[in-house]
Amino acid sequence: MSRETLVGRAFDWREHLLHVYFAPDPTLRFFRGYGPLPGIRKATITSQPTEIVGTKFLVISDDGSTHSEEVIAWEPGKMLLMKMSQFSKPLSRLTTHFDEIWTFDERQDFTRTFHLHPKSLLTRPFLWLISCLLRPAIGKHTKQMKTQK
Repeated sequence: MSRETLVGRAFDWREHLLHVYFAPDPTLRFFRGYGPLPGIRKATITSQPTEIVGTKFLVISDDGSTHSEEVIAWEPGKMLLMKMSQFSKPLSRLTTHFDEIWTFDERQDFTRTFHLHPKSLLTRPFLWLISCLLRPAIGKHTKQMKTQK
């Protein structure tokens, strides 16, 4: 399992989560991409139970690839766990899923941690390369979120 962690500070993450994750606006550009990592073109809610936990999204990237995201756990003001899975090829050949964990503190500081789960020992080096791109990509995305108020 590969792990990347990024710490951010002082922006309204509650507003971001509500407007991006739970009421996606098709005109909003989410993650814009980084190097070979494609940006997100569109995220559509495919399943929305009465609670936030269990909400599922279909995500379409700028290169046409797709994956699903699901809210696995939500503790308001403390933590959000998203599971990314059902990747289209070629990523589906490398990983079973990614976990994205947001943890928050009372000052609105947050930490984003990604866990990448390889399909086998043979795919682990490829996920390590992806994880090397994730750190600067998520840093760029964090700056982008701060300007999307």
